[in-house]
Amino acid sequence: MKTKNNNVVNSVIAYACLAFAGTGSILLPKELVISSSNAAPPGNSNSSIFLTGLVRDFDPTFPDFSTLPADGIGQYTGMIETTLGTDGKPVYKGNAYEVLSPATSATGLPIAPTLSNAALGSGDFEIIDGQVVVYTNFNASLIVLGVDIGSIPITFLARAGAELNYPFGSYSDPDKGNINDNNNPRTFTYPSMYPPGTAITVAGQSWQDKDKILLTADSGDNSQQVIVLRDGDPVPNIAPVDGQLPLEDYIVDYVDAATNTISLLENQVIYLYELYTTDMNDDAADFQDMIVLLSLGGTEAIATTPCSPIDDIDAVLDTTPSTGGVVSFDTFQTWFNDVLGVNMSSQFKIKLNQQADDSYLFDDTIDPKYKKDGFYPLDGKGYGNEDGGAHNQFFTFQIDASFTYDSSKSQFFTFGSTMDVWVFIDDKLVIDLGGIHGALEQTIDIDRLCLPDGTGVNISLFYAQRNTLAPHFKISTNVPLTPTGRPLVSTSFYD
Repeated sequence: MKTKNNNVVNSVIAYACLAFAGTGSILLPKELVISSSNAAPPGNSNSSIFLTGLVRDFDPTFPDFSTLPADGIGQYTGMIETTLGTDGKPVYKGNAYEVLSPATSATGLPIAPTLSNAALGSGDFEIIDGQVVVYTNFNASLIVLGVDIGSIPITFLARAGAELNYPFGSYSDPDKGNINDNNNPRTFTYPSMYPPGTAITVAGQSWQDKDKILLTADSGDNSQQVIVLRDGDPVPNIAPVDGQLPLEDYIVDYVDAATNTISLLENQVIYLYELYTTDMNDDAADFQDMIVLLSLGGTEAIATTPCSPIDDIDAVLDTTPSTGGVVSFDTFQTWFNDVLGVNMSSQFKIKLNQQADDSYLFDDTIDPKYKKDGFYPLDGKGYGNEDGGAHNQFFTFQIDASFTYDSSKSQFFTFGSTMDVWVFIDDKLVIDLGGIHGALEQTIDIDRLCLPDGTGVNISLFYAQRNTLAPHFKISTNVPLTPTGRPLVSTSFYD
């Protein structure tokens, strides 16, 4: 087992100082102040990028480490939310699925399963009494194309099976969830990868005033107030009322004018909502009160932008949910946060060497310091090596950096590991290598994120070495990274 050393005393001192300070400010010893990513500028003399992050060593009794998911070694997706929490850290979701076959881009590169934009075929789902029921593993996104119902407030609800989503604010409070404004179209990406048989439904609600609902229309209720259309269906012949624009004006991008039929991708449907009257013979039943486009099998980029392809290959998943070998939400929260008695943190620097093709590479299998045994940055430090062995096995590593998106450079990041690696760009998950597995890699082509050219972008990497399998850690990129300026403060320093 690991044996505690004098660094525990340092950790206690640091926490005591912070506790004594209360809400005031204190000056920490210089050893306790950790800088964020520290990159050498492009063109420097040593042709390298230095990244300084925070490494946390864990007490040997920590329950999430020295363990495996229930189904054993494997890659798992869906362990964490697809966006960072408000504290800038990953959020454990606890609904992971083992990846049996990886998602790949059109060029054959492995990508995060939640980024796959492979469009489902028309045979992969059915519309049953207003519910879109999907027969393969999938993710989904939607766009509210428009709302036209005068000044009446409208609130919005999106379901995936039993999961409820309120992407645009409260469904039960028109002041906090009204989508009848000038911000349409608005988009939402469902937060999970869903197993076969999951039904997608969408509901809208109109309000007479803050406390009184006018009308609810739910596609899951087989409601006469919802029309669900897919590719090839005829365009409804409904006249507008009260000087409103014709329905066709709201869906013009999805109509074949020559045949007057709906023109969608095979993975899409359009919902039309009547939220003013239940009398279908009333002229007011014009079905343009809320218009929603649903896309299955990919992110919102499928429907909204041309920069993201739709010819990826989706991952094949085991549809049995798993915890991914994590005990609870609370234990996971300590992976990347300092907790007295659970972990000790310190700064750690890696060097990315410039390659012949002007990319930058850190790879422990060829790095002189690590190539013999693997990625063990804490040997003899922190809580010490386990059982008096050669290596300190259990730790996490966090790096924050930034870069400028340049659409002319074909920018990319490739990350490889035998352990959990998650990477977020602007707080969105782009690399998802959860689990304890063999050596795997994923690549994110920055162009497919549809960023405006010249945008400053944040990137955050989170790694966990939580088993005694030989650890591997690799970063390859053609992007010159720079510091973010995010302060990182350690609770301990190592001798």
